[in-house]
Amino acid sequence: MYRFLLFVLLFLSFSSNLQAAQSRIPDELQAWIPWVLYEQEEKICTLNAQKTSQHFCSWPSNLTIDVKQNGAEFTQKYIIETKSLIPLPGSIPFWPQNVQANGKQVLVINTANRPGVWLDPGEYTISGVFKWNTLPEYLIIPPATGLVSLNLFGKAVENIQLDKKGRLWFKRKTQIAKTDEESLSLQVFRKIEDGIPLLQHLQILLTVSGTPRQISLGLKNDPAFVPFSVQSPLPIRFDEQNRLQLQVRPGQWTIRLTLRNSRIKSPEALAFTRTNGPWPEQEIWVFAADQKLRQVEIKGVPAVNPSRTALPANWKSLPAYLVQVDKKMQFITKNRGNPSPVPNRLSLDRQFWLDEQGTGLTVLDNISGTMTSKWRLEVVNSQNLGKVDVAGSPRLITKLTPSGKTGVEVRKGKLSLAAESRIETAVQNAKLTIPAVGWDHTVQNLSGLLNLPPGWKLLSATGVDTVSTWLNNWSLLDIFLVLIIALATGRILGWAWGMAALVTLTLCFHQNGSPSYIWLPLLATLGLQKIIQSANAERVIRFIGLIILTAIIVSSIPYMVREIRVGIYPQLEYGRYRSISQGGIDQRKIAAVLEDEIMLMESVPTSRAMVKKKLNSYQSAGSFAAPVAPKRIEIDPQEMIQTGPGLPNWTWTSTALHWNGPVNPEQNISFLLLSPFMGTILAFVRVLLLCLLLIGFLQKCLIVRKKKVKTNAGAVVAAVFLFAIMLSPPTVQAEILSPELLQALKNRLL
Repeated sequence: MYRFLLFVLLFLSFSSNLQAAQSRIPDELQAWIPWVLYEQEEKICTLNAQKTSQHFCSWPSNLTIDVKQNGAEFTQKYIIETKSLIPLPGSIPFWPQNVQANGKQVLVINTANRPGVWLDPGEYTISGVFKWNTLPEYLIIPPATGLVSLNLFGKAVENIQLDKKGRLWFKRKTQIAKTDEESLSLQVFRKIEDGIPLLQHLQILLTVSGTPRQISLGLKNDPAFVPFSVQSPLPIRFDEQNRLQLQVRPGQWTIRLTLRNSRIKSPEALAFTRTNGPWPEQEIWVFAADQKLRQVEIKGVPAVNPSRTALPANWKSLPAYLVQVDKKMQFITKNRGNPSPVPNRLSLDRQFWLDEQGTGLTVLDNISGTMTSKWRLEVVNSQNLGKVDVAGSPRLITKLTPSGKTGVEVRKGKLSLAAESRIETAVQNAKLTIPAVGWDHTVQNLSGLLNLPPGWKLLSATGVDTVSTWLNNWSLLDIFLVLIIALATGRILGWAWGMAALVTLTLCFHQNGSPSYIWLPLLATLGLQKIIQSANAERVIRFIGLIILTAIIVSSIPYMVREIRVGIYPQLEYGRYRSISQGGIDQRKIAAVLEDEIMLMESVPTSRAMVKKKLNSYQSAGSFAAPVAPKRIEIDPQEMIQTGPGLPNWTWTSTALHWNGPVNPEQNISFLLLSPFMGTILAFVRVLLLCLLLIGFLQKCLIVRKKKVKTNAGAVVAAVFLFAIMLSPPTVQAEILSPELLQALKNRLL
């Protein structure tokens, strides 16, 4: 009765699984299932849990054989998932006859000298008969059959003799010597794997001698542990008392069994007790701890050296213990979680917006990386946290009483955080000092972007590894050129003018449009004018110098006009149509278009519709995006989340900041800034100094020196004579030029 109920449950489970799988396929495609599975019907069969490439398409039940003097009858039930070849008991010369499936005759085929029948999916009862004149020694049983019931001449056989080759012996029992003893030895090793859930891995070593038989092992576990997986070369099952039932035969066998804890909490102690049946008095257990989950101390059982045991090779690296009957292995939890996790690895990208008056900074921080400890991020006291989004969702900002720092709780290993905050630190004496990180946490990678409003300039920065400022833009070549120009100006115009040139070039050298390299040809020309003695050559050189100076003056006029305009109105630094706002329409551009169109309307009769059409064309141009309708903001009235100070949407002068390596919270950044007021003063100073320097060079080029021209006829004659001799052949030179004559010519020329 028990086997019949088990058979019915297996069939119902298979039917429900098959129906559930087919229910996921639309009705329109149901008719295509046989076509898709043609010659691949085993794909829908049950998978082997240990080897997914193997499928089980037929499930045999107990094979009953009733042996008589002139033959035998057999009966066996099958559950078939797809059309399969079902092996039958018997072989040549003992071939099954009158084979029926559910009372209907079926055709028996020969497959490798073994009988079999093809059956469609369903539940079948297969029966057949054997005929012989004398009782054979054995009968071949299909290898998939695990349970066999044998009736020999009307008596049930308890100790069935079934060997590894699948031979069911009828006469071998009488031939076995009585001196052969049936023995069974067990050796059990157990691995306790800590985790959620806790697992027990059993490895049972069986040494069997004697006749094949069915045994009941005395395994009894806590009811909380349920079988998870079984690997056995012998037929095996659990009975109603949670005992292992095996059909053993002579040989050495290894059975692997895994039990899973079904309770929510892990047990505080484990033990094993023996029931009726063979089981060793002691076992060797190993414990595989999970340090990320907890730290456990083992008590109650003695430790042994795993290298001196027969443990599996991959278990010998774990601590081993000797566990006896009625002894408990106690687990004492010392600590929960990983006591020494990997440090947090965070990357921080910061954006700063300086207020127009320099009274503070608005900051946007983007933090990414992994967190393994300290599940809270806090800002330093000088930074006011206003809004935090974690993975795109707003997070409540809290303040802890002991430290007084504000921050947010973070409970995810992978972090993606965006925070808006304010730094209420004003620029004092052109200097601004702020924390580099801003968070009470060391970051592995740090980068930033400093946005300055119109009129502000970054002169230098400390506490940053890589930054572009006015000071570090000076190269060695730039310094060399400025010094050469100043020294040359001092030698030509005087040392007071040289100092003026040094100050002027220092202030103007890196300004866009300022004269820089063009001073070199002017100074070279004036230097030649000072050493040339010929009046005609001096006039030519002076004319060239005036041309170069005129070019410098002409190129300096736009620069000086721009300096005055930007000094008074810093917003004009990048031109008339530069907008501070990111995206949207440039309002100054539209205002200029409107002004031009209105003036055109007053002079030429043009309809207002045409003006509006042209204005819309400017708005929809590719370089000026059309206004986008604002997104509808829905606010939950029950939400208690901070909204923050808001982020500026402008960009003007941006400076990239970068650090090499980790940065700790104690590190600061110091900026030396030039305010708009100081920028206006320097603009006028640059223009005045440049005008003064140009006036000095203009005076030098216009004043004519009076020189006394003195001719030396002997020197001219000597030079011509020497030139003629040099053009003569070497033989003539040797005859004409004597050492005394050559020395006289040199003296004359000198």
